[in-house]
Amino acid sequence: MAICHGVRDWSLDHPQECSLIFGTPVPEFEASADAVGPASRVPALLTGLLVEMVGTGEYDLIGQLPISDDVRRALSPVREKSPPRYP
Repeated sequence: MAICHGVRDWSLDHPQECSLIFGTPVPEFEASADAVGPASRVPALLTGLLVEMVGTGEYDLIGQLPISDDVRRALSPVREKSPPRYP
């Protein structure tokens, strides 16, 4: 949770920088490999932590809030890289 709050606080304090890194994709634009790596660090870290917490039982997904179809679609690229045994 501390990482999530830190990222959120930073993004609120630095909206232009956040938009450059995580903003809405521009049609017909493909980011260079040099940009993809840094932009993937935070999502990869958060996903890795969640996968680890679910795997060790530290985080129980039962009873969590339902996830909307929009969020599921947005997370689809991350889910494709996550181990299939994690919901």
